Amino acid sequence: MNIVVKIDILIFSIILLGFLLGYYVINAPQKTPAKKMFIVIIVTLMLNTTLAALACVPNGIDEPWAISMNKWVNSLLLAFTYLPVAAWLAYIDHKIFNNFDNIKKRSMIYLIPFFVAVILVAINSAAGFMFTIEPGNVYTRQFGVVIAAVIMYLMLIALLYVSQRLKARINTKHLKVVFLFMLFPIITSIVQVLFTGVNFLWPAFAFATFMAFLLLEKDAMLKDSLTKLNTRVALEARVKLKLRRHEPFSLIMIDLDDFKLINDTFGHRIGDDALMVVASILEDSVKRTDMVCRYGGDEFLILVESPRATAAMYIKDRIESRLSAFNKKKVKSYNLAMSFGLKFYNKSNVHIKQLLSEVDQLMYADKENNRKAAAARTFFAHRDRS
Repeated sequence: MNIVVKIDILIFSIILLGFLLGYYVINAPQKTPAKKMFIVIIVTLMLNTTLAALACVPNGIDEPWAISMNKWVNSLLLAFTYLPVAAWLAYIDHKIFNNFDNIKKRSMIYLIPFFVAVILVAINSAAGFMFTIEPGNVYTRQFGVVIAAVIMYLMLIALLYVSQRLKARINTKHLKVVFLFMLFPIITSIVQVLFTGVNFLWPAFAFATFMAFLLLEKDAMLKDSLTKLNTRVALEARVKLKLRRHEPFSLIMIDLDDFKLINDTFGHRIGDDALMVVASILEDSVKRTDMVCRYGGDEFLILVESPRATAAMYIKDRIESRLSAFNKKKVKSYNLAMSFGLKFYNKSNVHIKQLLSEVDQLMYADKENNRKAAAARTFFAHRDRS
């Protein structure tokens, strides 16, 4: 490939990452673990992409300065190659498991390919294990490059395997998104290892990072900080749009039963965990076009986009089925129960406050029925024991 084309693609990637970094630093929520990791990803990618661009300059120029530059730039590039990979693995871990404390414990594991690459680069000048500079100042890659790459692939496969085994307890939507966009740089890196001269790895990483920003981070700026669901403001704006367009839809108001008991018994941290579990169940139960929001506290609201009046009931049935499966597995120290308020709307002359009030009243009526049913079960169980 022509050196000018190589550098042009890399410079474009640097500009894209620089724009992304500036926008993200200014607009993203402050001091969140996801923000820190995403910034590390962007900065390390910019570093490696810059080194990749510089490595294109001296290759083939048989001058002392060019030979020295070729050696040092490629040494730094190979040593730092796995820093953004480690940051990506930590980011994937955070997105699907949502536990920053565990990431701190696993950080040294994610850095293993980086440490291996640094060691191999350090002994390269004596052994020529990673690369050699051939006569005419031609950079030639050696077999040692494959070792760190294989370790990285094995770690990614292990993370995917663990995610699949624990998918009942994680955010499956984020799992699908992050692994989908990691496929592009993974495939590109394999091609780059197999074929010398191919240099699309860093643009591929830049593209994957940009798409992750659009689908996860940019979206997260407008979402609830705990559950990562849409905010009440975002959902109400969508409902208002449906009303202006005279489009039929359904609303489902959901409230957790006895949520205060979970907080009082196990603590607020476990209560937060319960809210995240509920968020995952709700998102897995709706279509992609539907909208789930955390309405406030332990209340959730779903906008069902379907024009069919029965669609909300089908979604309610799916939620209850997943809720029952979760409770039967006993993967947590608590059980979950919900009350529902459902209503189909096919009017254009109604105000959003009226809609929310109606569905809220239906939900509280269901909660009262659930409370009475639970009290009756307790009474008869006590009577039978007596």
